[in-house]
Amino acid sequence: RRIMSERCVFIVSSICDGYFHDERWPYLRELYDLFQHDYMNILPDMNRYGEYFATKEEYIRKYRFANAFHPFHGFSMMSCGHLAEEHTSAIYIVGAREPGIARSMGLKTRATFEEALADAMRKYTGPNPNILALPRTFTTAAVHLCMKDGDLRGV
Repeated sequence: RRIMSERCVFIVSSICDGYFHDERWPYLRELYDLFQHDYMNILPDMNRYGEYFATKEEYIRKYRFANAFHPFHGFSMMSCGHLAEEHTSAIYIVGAREPGIARSMGLKTRATFEEALADAMRKYTGPNPNILALPRTFTTAAVHLCMKDGDLRGV
């Protein structure tokens, strides 16, 4: 059983300004550019490039000696995005400086949380949504959503 509604919507804030932080994620710009072309309609379409990125010598050297993330990390993050797309009605990014970047990844953009919530209520959740706010995300332990006293063997 799912803890989230079948009409689940994520509303998250992000600067989303186009800064790829090439030292930390040297592969990310190339990965993003590939996703914009060559029949890349959904995130799993990128799978054919997994081994190429995971074995690219320049990226591996930066991982081993320059404190960069491993190049396959980008695919891990893309899989999270794909799961979110599969299991939500919509994902909104609020406050993006370059909203086209968010839209190019299949996300909806709005300037404020109020605008995003109003749009989500109109299109997906109805007028009385259940809201889970996580203002301390990335500053404390991760949240694990489970059913109370539920049987977790099938999860």
